[in-house]
Amino acid sequence: AAEMRELYLVRKPWEERSERFRRYAEPKLKHNSRWNWATVGRWDQGHWIIPEKGVGPFGHVTHIFSATAEIAFLYWLRYEYSQDKTWLLEYGYPIIKGAVEFYRNFPNVSKESDGKYHIYHTNHGEGIWDAHNSLSDISAMRGITPILIRASEILGIDADMRPLWQEFVENIAPLPTNDFLDSRKESQPKYWIGSLPSAGYIRGGTVNPSLVIYFDHLTIGTEDAEVVRTGNSTFDAIYKDGVNENTPVNTLTKNSVAAAHLGRADELKHMIPNQIKCLTPEIDFCDWAGVGEVAVLPNRLTLREGPGANDAQRLGNAATALHAALLQSVPPKPGAIPVIYLFPAWPQEWDASYKLLARGAFLVSTSIKKGKIEFVEIESKVEGECLIKNPWPGYTLSLLKKGEEAKQISGDILSFSMTQGETITLVKR
Repeated sequence: AAEMRELYLVRKPWEERSERFRRYAEPKLKHNSRWNWATVGRWDQGHWIIPEKGVGPFGHVTHIFSATAEIAFLYWLRYEYSQDKTWLLEYGYPIIKGAVEFYRNFPNVSKESDGKYHIYHTNHGEGIWDAHNSLSDISAMRGITPILIRASEILGIDADMRPLWQEFVENIAPLPTNDFLDSRKESQPKYWIGSLPSAGYIRGGTVNPSLVIYFDHLTIGTEDAEVVRTGNSTFDAIYKDGVNENTPVNTLTKNSVAAAHLGRADELKHMIPNQIKCLTPEIDFCDWAGVGEVAVLPNRLTLREGPGANDAQRLGNAATALHAALLQSVPPKPGAIPVIYLFPAWPQEWDASYKLLARGAFLVSTSIKKGKIEFVEIESKVEGECLIKNPWPGYTLSLLKKGEEAKQISGDILSFSMTQGETITLVKR
């Protein structure tokens, strides 16, 4: 274990690993992340040989640390949707704190001469290995840390740690962009990329544009104009020819979610159906041998990586994008107070009605017809302050509560207090 630590932190050259380590690794499963630097093995005169992928201790999934923070973000969302402080204290907070403290104490995170914390020798997804400032890790550190600070304040614990976490988040290196690429042309707009040069391995050989999805960095409510501008430029760099009914949206991509977060309804109306349909199964890891010419099975699933590997990932991504197109309850920046946005990326020609839960434990009912919102009803599952983007911009609204006279309310962001179990209706005057 001691040698493994030194090898995986790139403190000991991979070529100098001991024979004992080599023999110990031989029978391990290559799909287990810690042994994923190995590839398909073979027998040679009774001895099992494990070929390597050629980038030292790195493989497709060896050093993906951002997934821990992404899971911690889901724990945070669980609290935000329920407002259950007991659950946050017992289950959510330890995961969120653990994600931040891992990064803050990771030996390959260091504060450099520019005054910024940089991170080395991690992966950006499965496509970039042994990276410097991978987009997924930088966005994770910049996103989950302010969430930890807010959770600490809500629970009234770890006050002595907050200055350390605040110093950390204020000095994390910026998200990597093509500004750092020698190949960038002056005419190109700035967009996010998967990591800074150089990396041990990049699938396809170039650092491609990559969107930020998690931690509320980029949503319909983001106030930072530069972040929104870079997000749109990144989307345009990915889809250089635009998006239409023939644009493939592969199984694993969350670009459809990003389109919803950016409010790009014209693209989203194609991306959601196209992701469900699986337009290019032959290059989208859909193993559909034996089911004729149909890529998607009658139950709407696909077969991925062999019979028995039923895949619902594309349906989950499409459903997430659909929800975000109908309703977003998001803060202006990570760790801030969420605001409810109705139909933020919904195509004008699509009619819809729904009852969906928003962050803050508010159950929202509304409908839209011919591009116009017809009504808004909000039920509070707990006592709290509700913030909602005015669904009829520029209008003064009537706020109706049972047994009370109508109250006039106006502004861009509407704010009102609600008690547990209370229902209010917003009406355009």
